[in-house]
Amino acid sequence: MDDRLNWKNTTWSGIPVMQVLPEKVWTPSLVVDNSVNDLSAINEDTIPIRVRSDGQVTWNPPGIIVTSCDMVLSYFPFDTQQCLLSVTSAGYTIQELNLAVQNGGVSLEYFSENGEWDLLSTSYGRTEYEEDDYSYAKVSLYFNLERRPVYYGLNTILPVIVNSLLIPLVFLMPNESGEKIGFCLTSLLAYVVILTLVTQDLPTSAKTTSLLGIYIATVMVMAGVSVFLAIYSLHLYHLADEQQVPDWVARLTRVARSFSFLCRKKQQVHPTKLPAGHVPMSAIGDREKVISNELDNLSELSQVEVITWITVATTYDSFFFYLYSAAIVSISLGFTLVLIS
Repeated sequence: MDDRLNWKNTTWSGIPVMQVLPEKVWTPSLVVDNSVNDLSAINEDTIPIRVRSDGQVTWNPPGIIVTSCDMVLSYFPFDTQQCLLSVTSAGYTIQELNLAVQNGGVSLEYFSENGEWDLLSTSYGRTEYEEDDYSYAKVSLYFNLERRPVYYGLNTILPVIVNSLLIPLVFLMPNESGEKIGFCLTSLLAYVVILTLVTQDLPTSAKTTSLLGIYIATVMVMAGVSVFLAIYSLHLYHLADEQQVPDWVARLTRVARSFSFLCRKKQQVHPTKLPAGHVPMSAIGDREKVISNELDNLSELSQVEVITWITVATTYDSFFFYLYSAAIVSISLGFTLVLIS
């Protein structure tokens, strides 16, 4: 309101409103002090000012304002952010130009939705600060935003988890296939590419490190270690049979083989009701096969067998397959639960 710009409608041919250019009237000098482009005053000379007969002055200068926002990306892409737009007077003290927020703060009349963010709520605050023994007013507009995670879930998180589950499979590949090292290097390269793509979507000025980035880096290190383990497995497999296996290696191999047997699913035997006096040969054959397999397993555990380097390499691969499978599943499950919580 400006009492110096009011008039009587009856005196001036009943004119209730008039529009004038900003150069004809005084306009406040306001600056967005957290802008990343420039700190020039908000101004648009081509947009007229609307003046009513009661002295109310309305001016809506358009503009594209880019501000900085302190990002907390721990739970990316399931994160929420609070960004602000800070407006202060430039050159006018609080006694000369006072700032206030009316009509509930931020107006969403012309708001349009964003494809990456949902606007949860808005708020505002007014503060005063001292500079060179003068007081100035500042108005802060807060925007609470939530990222839409569907795009990142399908194009980033899902491929990452699927690739991580493929890493233990390298230890199931036969050493004589010749594709073991190539499979390891392909998995490692895939994670390097994924990590590069993820870091491109994250701002470099974030306060925290994303759990997704930590997860990818962890699995990438495990993929790198699997390359060394696969190379060493091939080294053991191709050792000459004339070179005797040390006793401590043989003992470790037997312990690992025992662990492998415990991890196998035992075959269950269920009774079958048969007519009296009739026993099919297929049922007898199946039971003989099951009993034979169990006896073979017990024989492998109980007898002191000759351990060769091929046996060591095979047991080595089996042990690390179970170890990597348990580690990958545990890390992936823990990461998913923490991220979506």
